Formats: sequence, C-alpha cells, structure tokens
Amino acid sequence: MFGAGNQLFETPFAEIRFEVGPVTVYLVQIAILAVSLLLMAGLSLWLHRTKAGKALRATAESLETAALLGVNTTGIITSTVIIASAMGGIAGVLVGMAFNYINNQMGLAMGLKGLAIIILGGMGSVAGAVAGGLILGLSETFMVAYGSSGYRDAIAFAAIIVVLLLRPQGLFGQAPPEMQR
Repeated sequence: MFGAGNQLFETPFAEIRFEVGPVTVYLVQIAILAVSLLLMAGLSLWLHRTKAGKALRATAESLETAALLGVNTTGIITSTVIIASAMGGIAGVLVGMAFNYINNQMGLAMGLKGLAIIILGGMGSVAGAVAGGLILGLSETFMVAYGSSGYRDAIAFAAIIVVLLLRPQGLFGQAPPEMQR
C-alpha cells in the first residue's frame, strides 16, 4: 500500500528539547522512557499479581501441569500472543517516534538485540530484561564514545557468547532443577 521505502512518522513535539548542562534531552526521549517504564511496570504487576498472570507463568512452566490444574492453556496462549503483539506494536510506534520514520524492517536489528537482552538478563525475568537492556545499552554507548562505533553491534553478540559460556541461565535467570545439583 505504501511501498517498500521509508515513510515519515513525524510527531508534533519532535523538536522540543531541554538543555541540562552539556546534555540535550528531547521530549520524545522522555515520552519513550515514560511509556516504556509504565509498560514494564504494568506487565510485571500483571504477571505477578493477577490470576491470569499466574496462569500464564504456570503455562510457560509446564503446559500439561497447568492444564491439569484447570488453566485454559489455549486461552492463555492466545492472550499471550495478543499481549506480545500489542507490545510489539507499541514498540514500533515508539521507535518510529525516535527516528521520525518507519519501514518494514526497522525492528530487525532491535529484535536481535532483544534476543541478546533476554539471554543476558535471563529468560522469564522482567527485572533481568531491564538490567540486560541497561547493560547492553550502556556498553554500546561506551563503545561508541570511547572505542570504534563500527563495533557497537558486535557488543550484543559478544555478550551472548560470554553469558552462554559462563552463566547459561542469564544474570537473573534460574538454572533448571536438573542443573542445580
């Protein structure tokens, strides 16, 4: 419908910025951070404080056991796909706001970095995902500032290799019971 090229995605407050000493902070960046924090907090609260969140965690742990306990696993899987799709859509809008354009492959590189963040932070841990994202983001920023910007993307893959070799369950993940012996 729109073609394969980049499409402009301008926001009315894209040029509003604040000077904090030598640092320039754009209103778009503040909005993205606020929406991201709200979504992470809401998802974490939902996962740990509601029946549906507990059912989702039980289904993720063992499909058969959750079904035996009376959880509608098909409904949980469907709702998980819907929630993940909604989060992906919101993430796409936020990325479009950050770069002022959208295209059909703008999430590919971020998806790979998301995989690195999941491996780094630990599967199934929202706090681990936040910590992994911060660690990866800061390490990439320091690489650009003090090293070569050409190696920025290599940081994510180096982190995957190091974490998988030293702590396969991630920084905040728990090893499966058969590996804890």
